[in-house]
Amino acid sequence: MSNRTYFLFLAIITCSIFVFGYYIIERQNNADLHPGLIIGCSINLIGILISFLMKKKASTSSSINFGNLILGSMIIRIGFLASSMLIAILFFKINRISLAISTISFYLAYLILELLYIGKNSTTGK
Repeated sequence: MSNRTYFLFLAIITCSIFVFGYYIIERQNNADLHPGLIIGCSINLIGILISFLMKKKASTSSSINFGNLILGSMIIRIGFLASSMLIAILFFKINRISLAISTISFYLAYLILELLYIGKNSTTGK
């Protein structure tokens, strides 16, 4: 999977989940849920971009370093995700349910994209 294809899939996934989440929130007629959706999207988008940069760096290293960098980036991203959610809930009084649902939705979609990216690049030897 090329970088262009990766970012195209990233844009499609982000837009589709965001539009679907916005549609569900509008059906609830509750404007308090919008910030949770936006912040959940932003947190995960930053996390997936960090992941992409780490994979680019790891692809030029040996297989042992590749595994270490991938696992290290996962730990960093999970820590970033947890601390960002905690800050959003405690200090900005974001609705917990909308933030949790949007964060989990974006995280799972990006995780699938990430696994496809690693799988395609490892089979082609990039």
